[in-house]
Amino acid sequence: MILRTTGLCAAALSRSAPRPNLCAPRPNTSDAAAALAFNEAIMSPKRYSRSITPRIIAPRIIVGITIIFSVLVALVAAAFLVPAQWAGQIIPGHSVVDDEAAAVKPWFLSVTANHIDIVGAPTHEPEGEILFAAVSIDSSINVWEWFRYSNDDTVDVFPREWLFGSRTNEEERERDRVLMENSQHTATIVALEYLGYDAAIATGVYFTEIVEDSPAEDTLQIGDVVVALDNNPVTDIDSLLGLTHARSPGDTVTITVADFDTGAVRDETLTLTSHPEDNDDDDADATSAGVDDDVDAGVAAPRGFIGLSNLYERVELAPDAPQVDFSTHDVGGPSAGLAFSLSIIDLLSEGELTGGAKVAVTGTISLDGTVGTVGGVKQKTAAARDQGIDLMIVPEPQLSEAEPHAGDMTLVGVNTLEAAVTALEQTSS
Repeated sequence: MILRTTGLCAAALSRSAPRPNLCAPRPNTSDAAAALAFNEAIMSPKRYSRSITPRIIAPRIIVGITIIFSVLVALVAAAFLVPAQWAGQIIPGHSVVDDEAAAVKPWFLSVTANHIDIVGAPTHEPEGEILFAAVSIDSSINVWEWFRYSNDDTVDVFPREWLFGSRTNEEERERDRVLMENSQHTATIVALEYLGYDAAIATGVYFTEIVEDSPAEDTLQIGDVVVALDNNPVTDIDSLLGLTHARSPGDTVTITVADFDTGAVRDETLTLTSHPEDNDDDDADATSAGVDDDVDAGVAAPRGFIGLSNLYERVELAPDAPQVDFSTHDVGGPSAGLAFSLSIIDLLSEGELTGGAKVAVTGTISLDGTVGTVGGVKQKTAAARDQGIDLMIVPEPQLSEAEPHAGDMTLVGVNTLEAAVTALEQTSS
């Protein structure tokens, strides 16, 4: 029998992995039995199983890993891109994010004196710091943020309507801007009056509500400031009540109003009516000018009724008082009012009001020196704690809300400007 070698021999010998013996002498094809045995030995599946199987399985593993990786990437992307509201509507049960939601988060604290410039009086740079606190409102949270905020006790998630009502984001920003400007104006007058300046001049009466079906309903609007009635000046609430009560139901009067923002003046004519409750309520005389029931006008019925409610005096800064300018940029809302007043007092007073300490302050301020409640107290408290603040002053009704987030920081609750000044003086001593 003549044996022949094949050209595959060299290639087979060059490979290190075990391979079928391709260099084995091939029998003469004329010997059928020998050829059959040779082929079975070379092409046996058992001999090829070690080399062929990995080549089949490896691509399948790669495809599976690719699919799993792609799914994970898609889930991560969805968590950051999909609005939480969509997920809330899919998940069974009711959640705050089923409707559009917004998150209230800690933001920053800023040294109040850095935002104030006083002209017309000497100032004294303090060593201590009075800081106001700000919160951030995220009105478009995604699925990941929803999960993260739900596990963060310094973040609150509310239905957007609770925070903004029906206002758009732009309308809310404008509202916050106006509230900030009014807060600065009020804080300036309150601080200067506290220091003994004759700073306040009442220049009219504005209102935040118009009584339904009253004479004012079709003639006046929110944002008007009443400055005269039948050419008689209206400077404060008492003057408006006196002029109105001196007239009778059925009298026609001319009311002069100025736009709160632009100052544009116009006259409106209306016919007075009697108050609907004049004959039903001993306090009817208090509401006959359209003011709240707790305002005692001291005039017997019948009296003229305009239909204005929730009255406030427009107070302007006296021209010979120190002029105070503010620069708060994108920060809005009224919650820094108390901080503004305290900083103005500190800047215009010799010595250290804070005793050199770092004090965070939050609370609104009214013309009578009353401190009002604010939103985001726990977020502001957490931000102050994290910045190492020594003392934080908050509205007294919200002291219990702030305490769980204060850590080792000292908290004081106050109801008036005087109480806040006393708290600072005690710190300095």
